[in-house]
Amino acid sequence: MSEDTQISLPALRQQLAQIIDHFEALAENQEKLLEWGKEFGAILEDEAERLSDLSARIAVAHRKNPSLLSLPEMSLSASKRATGA
Repeated sequence: MSEDTQISLPALRQQLAQIIDHFEALAENQEKLLEWGKEFGAILEDEAERLSDLSARIAVAHRKNPSLLSLPEMSLSASKRATGA
């Protein structure tokens, strides 16, 4: 992406969700999965690793920024109660 092109984070998130939704819908068809082949599966796995790395970088950035540590967070037990788990 060039320096001139600015896409908002919410727009990028929406595009990513739409792409994943589309792949999931296509994957409902077993024949489609076979058409994609092992190579495409490997590509998706590589992209998943990239997303995982990005999420880890975001988590580390939040841990390193003391001002973000003061934000209220729901505890694990509170989130379990909220979901009824």
